[in-house]
Amino acid sequence: MPAPLNAGYMLMYRHLTRLGERHKIYVITDDNPKTRLLEMPCEGIRLPDQSQNLLRRFLAKIGLDPLWVLLQAKWIQQKSNEIVQTFKPDIIVSIWHSSYLLAAFNASRQGSIPFAVIVHDDWHEMINRRQWSKGILKKSLKKIFQGACARICISESIAATFHKRYGFAPCEILPPIPSEKSWHPIIKEKPNLLRIGTFGELMGNLGVLQAVAGVLPETGATLTFFTHGQSEERNGLANRTFVFDGGSLAAEDLVRFLAQNVDLILIPQSFESEHKAIVQQCFPSKIPEACQIGLPILTIGPEYGTAYQWARHAMPQSLVVKSLNPEKIASAISSLKSVHAWKKAQESVWMAQKQFAPEKLHKRLEQSLDEAATKSPP
Repeated sequence: MPAPLNAGYMLMYRHLTRLGERHKIYVITDDNPKTRLLEMPCEGIRLPDQSQNLLRRFLAKIGLDPLWVLLQAKWIQQKSNEIVQTFKPDIIVSIWHSSYLLAAFNASRQGSIPFAVIVHDDWHEMINRRQWSKGILKKSLKKIFQGACARICISESIAATFHKRYGFAPCEILPPIPSEKSWHPIIKEKPNLLRIGTFGELMGNLGVLQAVAGVLPETGATLTFFTHGQSEERNGLANRTFVFDGGSLAAEDLVRFLAQNVDLILIPQSFESEHKAIVQQCFPSKIPEACQIGLPILTIGPEYGTAYQWARHAMPQSLVVKSLNPEKIASAISSLKSVHAWKKAQESVWMAQKQFAPEKLHKRLEQSLDEAATKSPP
């Protein structure tokens, strides 16, 4: 799998760290500085050089991104064949994302080794921006989904989507694993100035953050956001009144900062039509992370989104907003000016911490992999 540069990969590396305590693991990944920080045996593969990246950009320009994926998968498999033959794994595991998935599956078939896949995103939809190019990868992905000995999906909705697209196959539903430490911050007095914190990619969520920024003056609240990368949108948001750019922090530092300096965590999901499929299928990894922080959670997202569907059952309804209506957003924020309401909301989060307990989630993943390793590849 790729180096741990974003949410899906980071979650898997958390599981790998735990697996490494009881099992022998070898990771085939990018030749990347972050790879070298992993405390387990790794092989960093140097991916195609600049001349081949020119080919990648050309294929992307004409809508043939999937062709590059197939070419890169062959490159990765060629580089990793000797490692697989030497290490002799009992099972090969990959994430439903990037050329590593195809390379891992092909290596498992070549060596008659059980294969397991973890589905965090609908990669088929993310890579294929043009309708006519979707078929290039669909056949390969269907073969992988049906041929895996274990399929571990992040949500019921993404499993249902895959069943419709690739045919039914049993799936284990496993939410994202959060960081190790859970916090129970205690408020000692009425939060007259409510400090809101949020984190993650701005893409798609900017509309929600702008809507929240619009009601900050009337609610007497502030918003601090944390994200990676630079953009005009980021600068524009940071220039809003009572909005602060917190920069980019490592996961553990971010959790600690929010637990100690924020009163309310904002979970946004995009209302934009172009993100509808992702919002419907993918369970935000920031939800388990926010639950570990132990602060009240305000969820703003469309009714069809996984964040809203989770929050309407787990959180007080006053903190679940399914529109960008300024009055409803302001009402949700203002509801926490009562110490009683704040503590009640926090108790709901403490209950949700049990749902996302890292030990419980990892045990389920390990059991799935143990079972898959005993099966014969189809």
